[in-house]
Amino acid sequence: MTVVYLVGNGARAWTPPTTATATVECWGAGQAGDNNTGNGSKGGAYSKKNSQALTAGTAINFNLGAPGTTNAQAGGDTWFVSAATVIAPGGASATTAIGDVKNAGGGAAAIGTGAGSNGCGGSGGAGGPTAAGSIGGIGASPTTGQLGGGGGGGAGNGGGVGVAGSTGATTGNGGAGGGAFGGAGATLGTPIAGNGGLASGGGGGAGNGSITSHSGIGGDDYDNGGGGAGGNPTSTGTGGGEGQVGGTPGGGGTNPGGPGSIIGRGGYALIKIVYTGPDRDQILALGSITTITVPPSWTNNAVGEGWGGGGNGGLGTASLSGGGGGSATYSKTNTITVAAGGALTVAVGAAAANSTIGAVLQANGGGSASGVTAGAAGSLTGAVGDVKTVGLIGGAGVSVSTAGGAGGAGAPGADGVGAAGGVGNQGGTGFGGSGGAADGALVAGGVGAAGGTAGAVGKDDPRGGSGGAGGGDSATAALAAGGKGGWPGGGGGGTGSVAASTIGAGAPGMIKLTRINPPPGPFRQQAQMLPIMAQ
Repeated sequence: MTVVYLVGNGARAWTPPTTATATVECWGAGQAGDNNTGNGSKGGAYSKKNSQALTAGTAINFNLGAPGTTNAQAGGDTWFVSAATVIAPGGASATTAIGDVKNAGGGAAAIGTGAGSNGCGGSGGAGGPTAAGSIGGIGASPTTGQLGGGGGGGAGNGGGVGVAGSTGATTGNGGAGGGAFGGAGATLGTPIAGNGGLASGGGGGAGNGSITSHSGIGGDDYDNGGGGAGGNPTSTGTGGGEGQVGGTPGGGGTNPGGPGSIIGRGGYALIKIVYTGPDRDQILALGSITTITVPPSWTNNAVGEGWGGGGNGGLGTASLSGGGGGSATYSKTNTITVAAGGALTVAVGAAAANSTIGAVLQANGGGSASGVTAGAAGSLTGAVGDVKTVGLIGGAGVSVSTAGGAGGAGAPGADGVGAAGGVGNQGGTGFGGSGGAADGALVAGGVGAAGGTAGAVGKDDPRGGSGGAGGGDSATAALAAGGKGGWPGGGGGGTGSVAASTIGAGAPGMIKLTRINPPPGPFRQQAQMLPIMAQ
């Protein structure tokens, strides 16, 4: 079996390398902490489609919902193919789930209601393959003069409810997180609560105005759903009580307590695709995610690949057309040591920005166009990896009033360099330049727009995104728009000659991890048996 994880946030398209029938599991993103009430937040839901056709080379749209980041903000919904095919609502989303299997996220536990310093409620875990997410533990309700601890976060996939916070005359202890690996609640002697392990909730913070205490984060689990973060105390020393993040996918974040001001982010969204085929397992990360958690089934080493973000297309004027954005560099590190359940620090570049895996990989972003001037190719200066491939320059705009915009450059990949963006055509109704092809010309670029037609978008492909096409010459701004670059790393197209229009945005970057051991397909069982036979 081959397993592909899409994790983070953003709407793009995934191109399967193999024709097969897959199961598709989706998790919505988690809700952010609720600083208005002190209650916990809600976990994202789980939805599964039991049978989804994949055709090699045919792109499939998907959306990874954005996690809640501001006060009580709902988590975004996650879908595959379309929002009518399979969709998992985010935490506190009003969307109705669609799927053959549907399990809700865990609910938000309440803040204490005593006359003393109450504890805040723990947040819910994400729904999972076999059960709804568990609710967090309630905050303690101390009497006058007493102190209360925060409730523990709930586990993902029904793994266990968070434990309620306790009260005390001098210290109210935090409740333990739910689940097999729930974080310990904070105490006077251990004022920082434990973080949740796989699919488990974080511990609650301890109430005591003279110590610095805060709750624990929810645990990640890409196969079962993330745990909720623990609740904070309302009484803690300076520097305490900051909100903590929910586990990925879909765990609820928590609100700040005491003097804290940071609202805990909800867990990121995830799509898990499983099919029978010869391909190795992969994790594809996009958006603002900063940590990749290694699945429990992965051991030893992985291949790391990265693309920076593609450059934006240029903005034309009534007397000139915009240049195309340059494409990002591609970097590959042949061996990255990973451990089951371990974490890798990553940065996924937005348009024109770099992507990194710690200090072992860096792929630079492509340059953005400025007016008629083409965006520069992503350079190798500072790039890190065993294989590093330079990006390509975008096409140049034209300084006449009837010119089409230039195409963005295509991104390089494992199979070779991309192609430069096409130059805009000029004439009575100038055509836009075509976007450059990606990954050694294996991924076609966007086709140049005819006069009076917006530029075509580049193609998304996990091997490298192609360039967006330039917009055609038009007196109507919307018809002179440049095409967006293909994900990852494709440059955006420039606009045609018009006073105001919309540039083609450079595509964001991507981090890809590919499992090395065991081999894919039918060889897995044999590979697992060899060490036993050798003994």
